[in-house]
Amino acid sequence: MTKFMGKEFVPPEDQSNFLVRLEAPIDYSVEKTDQLFRQAEEIVRKTPEVKTVMFALGLGPGGAGQANKGIMMAGMLKKNERKRSQEQVKAGIRLKINKIPGIKGTAEDISLIGGGLPNVPIQYVVRGTDLEYLPTYMKQIVLQFVQLPGIVDVDTSLEAGKPELRVIIDRDKAADMGVTVASIAQAVNVLISGEVDITKYKDEAKGRRYDVRVRLNPEDRVSPADIGRIYVRAKDGRLVELANVVNIQEGGAPSTIYRVDRQRAMIMYASLGKNPLARPWMN
Repeated sequence: MTKFMGKEFVPPEDQSNFLVRLEAPIDYSVEKTDQLFRQAEEIVRKTPEVKTVMFALGLGPGGAGQANKGIMMAGMLKKNERKRSQEQVKAGIRLKINKIPGIKGTAEDISLIGGGLPNVPIQYVVRGTDLEYLPTYMKQIVLQFVQLPGIVDVDTSLEAGKPELRVIIDRDKAADMGVTVASIAQAVNVLISGEVDITKYKDEAKGRRYDVRVRLNPEDRVSPADIGRIYVRAKDGRLVELANVVNIQEGGAPSTIYRVDRQRAMIMYASLGKNPLARPWMN
């Protein structure tokens, strides 16, 4: 009879706990993201079968710090104390969360072996040497997967470009003015990003040490043009404004680049509703 039965290496188990992953647009502020995620948190907390909720903002796959992502770990009542199964509860929460404009949410079982990556039965990896073409192939695969019956929570590691500023140094002009590339990089890093290895502050009362970060005041680093107003010292001691030796370009880039076998890769994740992983009618 096993010929006509569905098969799985590890069948889903009702563990009375599950994980909800949340994602907002990558260009949203921390405040806006938190506002959206609190709506999703409220949905999980008001679910009758859910007993405890732990919410963490800024955690992506593998524990990476990404301000537009978050996770919720929900603990449920014991199996004999509720009428709905864990899969039914996840399906209901998944449906409600994805109705919130601006949020993409998935619900999955908590992995018993850890690792931080989504614990889903289907994972496809598309890899190659050219990162420019990988999104095209991945989108084609996703379009085919979402049409399959019983497939839920289709997600990918593909994300829109994170806003960034590129400081392009005109090396010829910099050399003519006696400004080194290292001094330009150091000035931008310290004053805009904030240098950590400056000194440390020791709190004698609490017995703690804190890194001291140095950077410009917030009002002096509002727009891209503020970078051009930074001065660096040339070899002869003169102060040179960065606008004379650099070009500022706005662009986007992924916050995380995955690699498999030393090649750039994108991963597609998908879960199953009530269907087993291997069905007798599937080829």
